[in-house]
Amino acid sequence: PDLTFKREVNAGNSDPSSQIWLPGDGMNLAVGQGDVLVTPIQLATAYGAFANGGTLYTPRLAKAVLEGGSTLGEPRVVRDLPVQPSRKVELDQTIVDKILPGLEGVVCAPEGTANAAFDGYECGQVMGKTGTAEVPNKQDTALFVGIGPARVDPANPQPQYVVAVVVEQGGFGGSVAAPIARRVFDALRGDPNPPPVVTYRPNV
Repeated sequence: PDLTFKREVNAGNSDPSSQIWLPGDGMNLAVGQGDVLVTPIQLATAYGAFANGGTLYTPRLAKAVLEGGSTLGEPRVVRDLPVQPSRKVELDQTIVDKILPGLEGVVCAPEGTANAAFDGYECGQVMGKTGTAEVPNKQDTALFVGIGPARVDPANPQPQYVVAVVVEQGGFGGSVAAPIARRVFDALRGDPNPPPVVTYRPNV
């Protein structure tokens, strides 16, 4: 949302504050509240651009079209579906450098909101952000978006994945969405049948 959006939404509203951008509008925008609406695929795309230096890609559901029946043996490619960059977002590296430690801390700092869900992961393996979206008259929606590995060495490139989990009316992002993402990252790391995730640590 911006001022143009606010004026369009409030067309005909006699309250003069509905036609100007207020400090509270900026604060809501910063934390994803108010009129901010984002789909799961938009979250994943945005985090991907953050991780790769600012390139937004058109989401694809497959890497190639295969000949019918060839998935049972040697796959025969009929047509490749290459990645489709859509546009470049200019990211200020000084701001990126300030955001990165916070995203890493969500997972690996003791007070991080997804720390319990990623117990056993070393710092730097995954970074992300939990979210708990409020929906009027309903249970909160749980969110987690993660990037793994958190940073990639340009001298030793490796695949980097974004996992976005949204559980409508699921509750808190750290205890509902983050454990689901943890199991996806476990599978990406070679464990297709990981054990259940513990989202709390009992006092010992």
